[in-house]
Formats: sequence, structure tokens, C-alpha cells
Amino acid sequence: MSVLLGPPAWVVWDADERRAVDSLAEAGMVPRLRLVPLPDRKPA
Repeated sequence: MSVLLGPPAWVVWDADERRAVDSLAEAGMVPRLRLVPLPDRKPA
């Protein structure tokens, strides 16, 4: 669901976690993540 809705605000990936997931993706164990920053939302 985070793919469709975005991750919860408290989820933050540090550099070590990103490297670990990247290593798993290189080994074909998980799909490669495509982390894209969300644009700032302006209040309506």
C-alpha cells in the first residue's frame, strides 16, 4: 500500500538501510526500490 499511498510520515530510511536493501536487490532477493521524493504539499 505504501506504493499507492506513500509511506507513513515516521518512516525514514537511513544510508545503512538503503545499502542493505540495495544489496538484497543486487542479489535478486527483493525488487529494486525506486525512492522518489514527494513534492511539498501546500495547504489548501
